[in-house]
Amino acid sequence: MLKIIIVAFASFLISHFSFPALAQEFNFEKAKSDYVFNFDNYNQKLFDFNLKKDSYNKNSTLSLKEEFRISTYNFLLQRNRLISTYLTMLRMRVLEEMGLTDNQKSKIFEKIDQEVAWYKSRESNYNKEDILEDLINKSREEDSQYETNTDLVIKYALGFVGIGEVTEIKNNHHKLYQKLKSEALSIIELKRLNNSLFNRWFAEIDKELELLNKTIDNQTTKMDNVFSEDEFKREKVYEDVTKELDLAKTNMIKLNEFMYELETRVQEKR
Repeated sequence: MLKIIIVAFASFLISHFSFPALAQEFNFEKAKSDYVFNFDNYNQKLFDFNLKKDSYNKNSTLSLKEEFRISTYNFLLQRNRLISTYLTMLRMRVLEEMGLTDNQKSKIFEKIDQEVAWYKSRESNYNKEDILEDLINKSREEDSQYETNTDLVIKYALGFVGIGEVTEIKNNHHKLYQKLKSEALSIIELKRLNNSLFNRWFAEIDKELELLNKTIDNQTTKMDNVFSEDEFKREKVYEDVTKELDLAKTNMIKLNEFMYELETRVQEKR
């Protein structure tokens, strides 16, 4: 009768990303608190909605239908608020991701902001006096919006959050590598390090960095397929990008081990 939309990525977003809260500043932590508050309210409204629906289905009296109608109205309003606050939380997560460029963030913000505006505008679409059948029909418009637009925007944003995380770690490794390489070359000039050995080490580290850059570039390009008209391509892209980013962790671990070896050897010869 009425589709229940649960934001599937909520627990993932909350459990994987945590930042210290800053007083009087709207940031990811504040947005997360707003979402959790609305999620609790959503569960209460959902419980009441299911209770009233079951009662009405068992005994279709006018009074039970009225109770079901009121609970449906309250549930639909809260559902829209839940989705809006989730999208806002996701927006703040993107904003605070250091591995994303301003251009990438702007593209994501544009898509998220359009969705937030759509759901907020829906509140005025409901009237306390709407009959049950009208409420259900109106809710189907939101079901459609979520399936055809909102879900894709969420996947698009989360995919870029993953890309940003890998990029940020890679960039930090690259900065450290440049520093260690410069120091190693200085020590090599003093004849305290083997030149050919370190050239081989540098080549191995460069190869891992190149693999990470290639993965980041490929997955960044692939993310645009989230909005492809090809349904198969659309369905697979988020799953594929997530899988590739997970595989990049193997390269990250190897790179980290190489960097540790390089740093240890440089320290020995300082």
